[in-house]
Amino acid sequence: MKIYPNFLLILWMLIFISGKVYPQPIISIKGELENLKGVKSVEILNCDTFFPEKYLVQVEQPINHKNKNSPTFTQRVWVGFKGKTKPTVFITEGYIGAYAGNPRYVNELCTYLDANMVLVEHRFFAGSTPGPLDWKYHTIEQSANDHHHVNQLMKQVLTGKYISTGISKGGQATMYYKYYFPDDVDVSVPYVGPLNFSIADKRINPFINNINGEVCREKIRNFQILCLERQDKLMPAFNALTEAEGYHYESMGQMWPFFYQALTQIGYYGYDTTGMGQYFDDVHDLTFSFFNITDKKLKFKKKYMKRVDKFLKKNGDNMIYIYGEFDPWSAPA
Repeated sequence: MKIYPNFLLILWMLIFISGKVYPQPIISIKGELENLKGVKSVEILNCDTFFPEKYLVQVEQPINHKNKNSPTFTQRVWVGFKGKTKPTVFITEGYIGAYAGNPRYVNELCTYLDANMVLVEHRFFAGSTPGPLDWKYHTIEQSANDHHHVNQLMKQVLTGKYISTGISKGGQATMYYKYYFPDDVDVSVPYVGPLNFSIADKRINPFINNINGEVCREKIRNFQILCLERQDKLMPAFNALTEAEGYHYESMGQMWPFFYQALTQIGYYGYDTTGMGQYFDDVHDLTFSFFNITDKKLKFKKKYMKRVDKFLKKNGDNMIYIYGEFDPWSAPA
Protein backbone atom coordinates (compact mmCIF):
# COMPACT_ATOMS: atom_id res chain seq x y z
CA MET A 1 0.00 0.00 0.00
CA LYS A 2 1.36 3.41 -0.99
CA ILE A 3 1.17 6.15 1.66
CA TYR A 4 1.59 9.75 0.56
CA PRO A 5 3.79 12.04 2.69
CA ASN A 6 1.22 14.87 2.60
CA PHE A 7 -1.42 12.52 4.01
CA LEU A 8 0.88 11.58 6.89
CA LEU A 9 1.57 15.25 7.59
CA ILE A 10 -2.15 16.08 7.68
CA LEU A 11 -2.85 13.05 9.90
CA TRP A 12 -0.10 14.09 12.31
CA MET A 13 -1.47 17.64 12.46
CA LEU A 14 -4.98 16.38 13.21
CA ILE A 15 -3.71 14.20 16.04
CA PHE A 16 -1.60 17.06 17.40
CA ILE A 17 -4.46 19.56 17.22
CA SER A 18 -7.01 17.19 18.76
CA GLY A 19 -4.74 16.70 21.75
CA LYS A 20 -3.78 20.33 22.30
CA VAL A 21 -6.64 22.61 21.37
CA TYR A 22 -9.06 21.06 23.85
CA PRO A 23 -7.17 20.58 27.12
CA GLN A 24 -9.08 18.72 29.81
CA PRO A 25 -9.61 20.61 33.06
CA ILE A 26 -8.15 19.07 36.20
CA ILE A 27 -10.94 17.82 38.43
CA SER A 28 -10.16 17.40 42.12
CA ILE A 29 -11.55 14.24 43.73
CA LYS A 30 -10.66 15.08 47.33
CA GLY A 31 -14.23 15.89 48.28
CA GLU A 32 -15.58 12.72 46.69
CA LEU A 33 -13.03 10.59 48.52
CA GLU A 34 -13.92 12.25 51.81
CA ASN A 35 -17.60 11.49 51.27
CA LEU A 36 -17.07 7.74 50.79
CA LYS A 37 -18.53 5.66 53.60
CA GLY A 38 -15.88 4.54 56.04
CA VAL A 39 -13.19 6.96 54.88
CA LYS A 40 -11.72 8.49 58.03
CA SER A 41 -9.45 11.09 56.45
CA VAL A 42 -7.96 12.25 53.14
CA GLU A 43 -4.54 13.91 53.13
CA ILE A 44 -3.25 15.83 50.11
CA LEU A 45 0.27 14.69 49.17
CA ASN A 46 2.95 16.31 47.07
CA CYS A 47 3.21 14.77 43.63
CA ASP A 48 5.43 14.95 40.58
CA THR A 49 4.35 15.57 37.00
CA PHE A 50 2.62 12.24 36.29
CA PHE A 51 -0.24 12.52 38.78
CA PRO A 52 -1.92 15.94 39.04
CA GLU A 53 -3.19 14.83 42.47
CA LYS A 54 -2.09 12.28 45.05
CA TYR A 55 -3.75 11.43 48.36
CA LEU A 56 -3.31 9.31 51.45
CA VAL A 57 -6.74 7.90 52.30
CA GLN A 58 -7.46 6.27 55.65
CA VAL A 59 -10.13 3.57 55.22
CA GLU A 60 -11.96 1.87 58.08
CA GLN A 61 -11.88 -1.93 57.80
CA PRO A 62 -13.34 -4.67 60.01
CA ILE A 63 -10.69 -6.84 61.60
CA ASN A 64 -12.95 -9.81 60.84
CA HIS A 65 -14.93 -9.39 57.63
CA LYS A 66 -17.10 -12.37 58.58
CA ASN A 67 -18.49 -10.61 61.63
CA LYS A 68 -20.63 -7.52 61.03
CA ASN A 69 -20.01 -6.45 64.63
CA SER A 70 -16.25 -6.81 64.35
CA PRO A 71 -13.91 -4.20 65.80
CA THR A 72 -12.28 -2.10 63.11
CA PHE A 73 -8.87 -0.76 62.16
CA THR A 74 -7.67 1.89 59.76
CA GLN A 75 -5.98 0.85 56.53
CA ARG A 76 -3.76 3.18 54.53
CA VAL A 77 -4.55 3.62 50.83
CA TRP A 78 -2.60 5.84 48.43
CA VAL A 79 -4.47 7.28 45.45
CA GLY A 80 -2.82 8.86 42.42
CA PHE A 81 -5.37 10.62 40.21
CA LYS A 82 -5.21 11.02 36.42
CA GLY A 83 -8.85 11.06 35.37
CA LYS A 84 -12.16 9.68 36.60
CA THR A 85 -12.80 7.51 33.53
CA LYS A 86 -9.19 6.46 32.95
CA PRO A 87 -8.02 2.95 33.91
CA THR A 88 -7.04 2.36 37.53
CA VAL A 89 -4.05 0.25 38.55
CA PHE A 90 -5.01 -1.42 41.84
CA ILE A 91 -1.89 -2.43 43.77
CA THR A 92 -2.21 -5.21 46.34
CA GLU A 93 0.92 -4.35 48.30
CA GLY A 94 2.15 -7.30 50.33
CA TYR A 95 3.99 -5.32 52.95
CA ILE A 96 4.36 -1.63 53.87
CA GLY A 97 3.02 0.87 51.36
CA ALA A 98 4.62 4.13 52.53
CA TYR A 99 6.86 4.36 49.44
CA ALA A 100 3.75 5.30 47.44
CA GLY A 101 3.75 8.62 49.27
CA ASN A 102 6.98 9.61 47.52
CA PRO A 103 6.07 12.45 45.11
CA ARG A 104 7.98 10.69 42.31
CA TYR A 105 6.52 7.23 42.81
CA VAL A 106 4.49 5.93 39.87
CA ASN A 107 3.65 2.26 39.33
CA GLU A 108 5.04 0.87 36.09
CA LEU A 109 1.65 -0.11 34.70
CA CYS A 110 0.32 3.40 35.31
CA THR A 111 2.90 4.78 32.89
CA TYR A 112 1.91 2.29 30.19
CA LEU A 113 -1.82 2.88 30.58
CA ASP A 114 -1.89 6.55 31.63
CA ALA A 115 -3.81 5.23 34.60
CA ASN A 116 -4.88 6.19 38.08
CA MET A 117 -3.22 4.41 40.98
CA VAL A 118 -4.74 2.87 44.11
CA LEU A 119 -2.23 1.20 46.43
CA VAL A 120 -3.50 -0.70 49.47
CA GLU A 121 -1.08 -1.33 52.32
CA HIS A 122 -1.37 -4.90 53.62
CA ARG A 123 -3.17 -5.45 56.91
CA PHE A 124 -0.96 -6.00 59.97
CA PHE A 125 1.87 -3.92 58.45
CA ALA A 126 2.99 -0.47 59.63
CA GLY A 127 0.13 2.04 59.61
CA SER A 128 -2.46 -0.62 58.75
CA THR A 129 -2.03 -2.71 61.89
CA PRO A 130 -5.08 -3.61 64.01
CA GLY A 131 -4.83 -3.19 67.73
CA PRO A 132 -4.71 -5.23 69.79
CA LEU A 133 -3.06 -7.83 67.56
CA ASP A 134 -5.09 -10.96 66.95
CA TRP A 135 -3.06 -13.01 64.50
CA LYS A 136 -5.86 -15.39 63.54
CA TYR A 137 -7.30 -12.62 61.36
CA HIS A 138 -4.06 -12.25 59.42
CA THR A 139 -5.16 -14.49 56.54
CA ILE A 140 -5.30 -14.34 52.76
CA GLU A 141 -9.10 -14.31 52.86
CA GLN A 142 -9.27 -11.35 55.23
CA SER A 143 -6.78 -9.36 53.16
CA ALA A 144 -8.67 -10.18 49.96
CA ASN A 145 -11.78 -8.78 51.62
CA ASP A 146 -9.81 -5.64 52.47
CA HIS A 147 -8.99 -5.26 48.78
CA HIS A 148 -12.58 -5.90 47.77
CA HIS A 149 -13.86 -3.23 50.14
CA VAL A 150 -11.39 -0.62 48.90
CA ASN A 151 -12.16 -1.59 45.30
CA GLN A 152 -15.88 -1.07 45.79
CA LEU A 153 -15.27 2.31 47.40
CA MET A 154 -12.92 3.56 44.70
CA LYS A 155 -15.20 2.49 41.88
CA GLN A 156 -17.65 5.12 43.10
CA VAL A 157 -15.08 7.76 42.12
CA LEU A 158 -12.77 6.15 39.55
CA THR A 159 -15.06 4.49 37.03
CA GLY A 160 -12.72 3.13 34.35
CA LYS A 161 -11.27 -0.36 33.91
CA TYR A 162 -9.37 -1.89 36.83
CA ILE A 163 -6.04 -3.73 36.68
CA SER A 164 -4.79 -5.42 39.86
CA THR A 165 -1.08 -5.96 40.35
CA GLY A 166 1.58 -6.57 42.98
CA ILE A 167 5.16 -7.74 43.33
CA SER A 168 6.42 -10.82 45.22
CA LYS A 169 4.16 -11.11 48.29
CA GLY A 170 2.05 -8.43 46.63
CA GLY A 171 1.92 -10.59 43.50
CA GLN A 172 0.69 -13.44 45.66
CA ALA A 173 -1.97 -11.13 47.10
CA THR A 174 -3.07 -10.29 43.55
CA MET A 175 -3.70 -13.99 42.92
CA TYR A 176 -5.53 -14.49 46.21
CA TYR A 177 -7.69 -11.47 45.42
CA LYS A 178 -8.54 -13.00 42.05
CA TYR A 179 -9.46 -16.28 43.78
CA TYR A 180 -11.84 -14.72 46.30
CA PHE A 181 -13.24 -11.93 44.10
CA PRO A 182 -12.76 -12.95 40.45
CA ASP A 183 -14.99 -10.20 39.05
CA ASP A 184 -13.58 -7.21 40.93
CA VAL A 185 -11.03 -6.25 38.27
CA ASP A 186 -10.76 -6.56 34.50
CA VAL A 187 -7.15 -7.76 34.34
CA SER A 188 -4.66 -9.10 36.91
CA VAL A 189 -0.88 -8.76 36.51
CA PRO A 190 1.03 -10.46 39.35
CA TYR A 191 4.78 -9.90 39.26
CA VAL A 192 6.63 -12.84 40.82
CA GLY A 193 3.75 -14.64 42.49
CA PRO A 194 4.77 -18.03 43.94
CA LEU A 195 2.28 -20.54 45.29
CA ASN A 196 4.12 -22.52 47.95
CA PHE A 197 2.71 -25.86 49.04
CA SER A 198 4.78 -26.19 52.23
CA ILE A 199 6.60 -24.01 54.75
CA ALA A 200 9.83 -24.66 52.84
CA ASP A 201 8.70 -25.42 49.31
CA LYS A 202 10.70 -28.32 47.93
CA ARG A 203 10.71 -27.03 44.34
CA ILE A 204 13.09 -24.18 45.12
CA ASN A 205 16.42 -25.97 45.59
CA PRO A 206 16.24 -28.16 42.44
CA PHE A 207 15.53 -24.97 40.48
CA ILE A 208 18.54 -23.17 41.99
CA ASN A 209 20.74 -26.20 41.32
CA ASN A 210 19.97 -26.12 37.60
CA ILE A 211 20.00 -22.45 36.56
CA ASN A 212 22.57 -20.16 34.99
CA GLY A 213 25.31 -22.70 34.35
CA GLU A 214 27.45 -24.90 36.55
CA VAL A 215 30.39 -22.46 36.65
CA CYS A 216 28.24 -19.63 38.03
CA ARG A 217 26.60 -21.88 40.60
CA GLU A 218 29.98 -23.19 41.77
CA LYS A 219 31.31 -19.66 42.25
CA ILE A 220 28.32 -18.73 44.39
CA ARG A 221 28.63 -21.88 46.47
CA ASN A 222 32.37 -21.33 47.00
CA PHE A 223 31.72 -17.75 48.10
CA GLN A 224 29.14 -18.92 50.63
CA ILE A 225 31.54 -21.53 52.01
CA LEU A 226 34.31 -18.92 52.24
CA CYS A 227 32.04 -16.64 54.28
CA LEU A 228 31.17 -19.49 56.63
CA GLU A 229 34.83 -20.43 57.03
CA ARG A 230 35.72 -16.85 57.95
CA GLN A 231 32.90 -16.11 60.37
CA ASP A 232 35.49 -15.26 63.02
CA LYS A 233 36.70 -12.39 60.82
CA LEU A 234 33.42 -11.28 59.26
CA MET A 235 31.21 -11.09 62.35
CA PRO A 236 33.47 -8.65 64.23
CA ALA A 237 33.59 -6.51 61.08
CA PHE A 238 29.79 -6.52 60.81
CA ASN A 239 29.43 -5.68 64.50
CA ALA A 240 31.92 -2.81 64.20
CA LEU A 241 30.04 -1.41 61.20
CA THR A 242 26.75 -1.69 63.07
CA GLU A 243 28.15 0.27 66.00
CA ALA A 244 29.85 2.89 63.82
CA GLU A 245 26.74 3.55 61.75
CA GLY A 246 24.36 3.43 64.69
CA TYR A 247 22.27 0.62 63.23
CA HIS A 248 19.68 -1.03 65.45
CA TYR A 249 17.35 -4.01 65.25
CA GLU A 250 14.03 -2.56 66.28
CA SER A 251 12.69 -2.91 62.73
CA MET A 252 12.81 -6.71 62.97
CA GLY A 253 9.19 -6.51 64.08
CA GLN A 254 8.22 -5.24 60.65
CA MET A 255 8.72 -8.75 59.28
CA TRP A 256 6.72 -10.63 61.91
CA PRO A 257 3.45 -10.37 59.96
CA PHE A 258 5.12 -11.92 56.92
CA PHE A 259 6.55 -14.85 58.83
CA TYR A 260 3.23 -15.52 60.52
CA GLN A 261 1.62 -15.90 57.10
CA ALA A 262 4.54 -17.94 55.79
CA LEU A 263 4.24 -20.35 58.70
CA THR A 264 0.48 -20.75 58.38
CA GLN A 265 -0.68 -20.26 54.78
CA ILE A 266 1.66 -18.87 52.13
CA GLY A 267 4.90 -20.79 52.77
CA TYR A 268 8.48 -19.81 52.06
CA TYR A 269 11.72 -21.49 51.01
CA GLY A 270 14.29 -23.57 52.85
CA TYR A 271 18.07 -23.75 52.82
CA ASP A 272 20.13 -26.43 51.12
CA THR A 273 23.00 -27.06 53.53
CA THR A 274 24.18 -30.30 51.95
CA GLY A 275 27.87 -30.76 52.78
CA MET A 276 27.96 -27.66 54.99
CA GLY A 277 26.99 -29.10 58.37
CA GLN A 278 30.48 -28.56 59.80
CA TYR A 279 30.05 -24.80 59.49
CA PHE A 280 26.98 -24.57 61.74
CA ASP A 281 26.74 -24.81 65.51
CA ASP A 282 23.20 -26.20 65.31
CA VAL A 283 21.88 -28.06 62.28
CA HIS A 284 18.75 -29.39 63.99
CA ASP A 285 16.48 -26.70 62.59
CA LEU A 286 17.76 -24.44 59.82
CA THR A 287 14.32 -23.11 58.98
CA PHE A 288 12.77 -19.80 60.03
CA SER A 289 10.42 -21.31 62.63
CA PHE A 290 12.09 -19.15 65.29
CA PHE A 291 10.13 -16.23 63.80
CA ASN A 292 6.93 -17.61 65.32
CA ILE A 293 5.97 -14.75 67.62
CA THR A 294 2.90 -16.43 69.10
CA ASP A 295 2.88 -18.65 72.16
CA LYS A 296 1.43 -21.52 70.14
CA LYS A 297 2.89 -23.96 67.67
CA LEU A 298 1.71 -22.86 64.24
CA LYS A 299 0.38 -25.35 61.71
CA PHE A 300 0.86 -24.81 58.00
CA LYS A 301 -2.30 -25.47 55.98
CA LYS A 302 -1.38 -26.15 52.38
CA LYS A 303 -5.02 -26.48 51.31
CA TYR A 304 -5.27 -22.73 50.76
CA MET A 305 -2.49 -22.56 48.16
CA LYS A 306 -3.77 -25.75 46.54
CA ARG A 307 -7.22 -24.21 46.17
CA VAL A 308 -5.84 -21.00 44.69
CA ASP A 309 -3.66 -22.98 42.29
CA LYS A 310 -6.55 -25.16 41.13
CA PHE A 311 -8.84 -22.17 40.67
CA LEU A 312 -6.35 -20.13 38.67
CA LYS A 313 -5.49 -23.02 36.36
CA LYS A 314 -9.16 -23.43 35.52
CA ASN A 315 -10.56 -19.92 35.86
CA GLY A 316 -7.58 -17.57 35.82
CA ASP A 317 -8.58 -15.68 32.70
CA ASN A 318 -7.37 -12.17 31.85
CA MET A 319 -4.16 -12.64 33.82
CA ILE A 320 -0.56 -11.87 32.91
CA TYR A 321 2.06 -13.61 35.06
CA ILE A 322 5.54 -12.07 35.09
CA TYR A 323 8.48 -14.08 36.46
CA GLY A 324 12.26 -13.68 36.39
CA GLU A 325 14.20 -16.28 34.44
CA PHE A 326 16.67 -16.87 37.28
CA ASP A 327 14.40 -15.89 40.17
CA PRO A 328 13.96 -18.82 42.60
CA TRP A 329 10.35 -17.73 43.10
CA SER A 330 9.75 -18.88 39.52
CA ALA A 331 10.05 -22.49 40.74
CA PRO A 332 6.74 -22.57 42.66
CA ALA A 333 4.98 -20.40 40.08
